Amino acid sequence: MASIIYLIRHGETEWNLADRMQGALDSPLSDRGKAQAAIIGDILRAELARQQPFSVHCSPLGRARQTADIICARLEHRFDACRIDERLREATRGQWDGLTPDEIEKHTPGGLAARHRDKWNYVPPDGENYAMAGERAAAWLREFGGDGVAVVVCHGITGKLLRGLYLGLTEAEITRLDQPQDAVYRLQGGSITRLEADEAYEDMKT
Repeated sequence: MASIIYLIRHGETEWNLADRMQGALDSPLSDRGKAQAAIIGDILRAELARQQPFSVHCSPLGRARQTADIICARLEHRFDACRIDERLREATRGQWDGLTPDEIEKHTPGGLAARHRDKWNYVPPDGENYAMAGERAAAWLREFGGDGVAVVVCHGITGKLLRGLYLGLTEAEITRLDQPQDAVYRLQGGSITRLEADEAYEDMKT
């Protein structure tokens, strides 16, 4: 059986609602984020009914772990069997973690504009850029390698990097990828398919 990766971003958090950078810091899931995680679990339940066995891999950060816990409950999979992997954590923005855009502008005037111009290479104060986080993502992809089915719960930037590296996209293409919190990306056979709730529920009816 060829490898299949089901890639998920954590659900919406309270800091997402407040427009705060999270990075290496953390915030609990909002009510909507918890609902998103449950929907993702249903999408995966429909998929994994045809793809047993599988493993669950998760970032060590709390928002990803909370999302994975909800997903595992829908899958009847023990959360304590998840493989917590440091390489799946989000890129830290260093001194910007926990700040809103206005607070970042006061802290580092012009920093957000500079990052927008070159997301791949710009390094926030004491933080990481896409290239640095990409080394971790690439290492995880190399290790997962050949056969197996993996559910991966991580973050916005980390997920974009995993998808882009899998497809061999350019640096600019990777930075422009979306980062939804209510969809699953299936990486299989060198291509990626986006799965959403309606498809999962339709599959479960048949």
